Amino acid sequence: MRLPDTAFVQPDRTNPLHTDVDRHFEPLTDAFAADPLMHAVVSLLGRVAGALDGTPHWIVKVHPFRVVATAGRAGQPTPEGRHRDGVTLVSSLLVDRGNATGGRSTVFAADGSAPLAATLDQPAGLLLSDDRSTLHEVSPIRPLVPARPAHRDVLVATLTPA
Repeated sequence: MRLPDTAFVQPDRTNPLHTDVDRHFEPLTDAFAADPLMHAVVSLLGRVAGALDGTPHWIVKVHPFRVVATAGRAGQPTPEGRHRDGVTLVSSLLVDRGNATGGRSTVFAADGSAPLAATLDQPAGLLLSDDRSTLHEVSPIRPLVPARPAHRDVLVATLTPA
């Protein structure tokens, strides 16, 4: 069931840049929300979240993010740096990437070690993390060819118990 659009709020002590700030994003289009592939991705994420926590129902928030970089300005996927989103499961699905270098995603354990680092560089690349016990960040992107802008499009989905 699709819920009404609401602000995305990251609880205290999870995100140093956006703590307790109502962040509003453009609503998903009806066609995007109804797409069978979108439903399959959300269903898969629900099963993964269910393996982390036996909750049978989840609130899923989905946000498309485009980060753009130019020769004079790096694109910052996570300007807040290393952070949590205050959810159970957080995922990043690469949709598109063009003329970009960088954008390395790193997941950190509670002790600060980096058990996972990967650059999502092919469409459908997916990174998942248990947000309750890890932190994450993404390095800046820059253009491979400085005369053209670079971009990195990801679909971020977060899941919390209903």
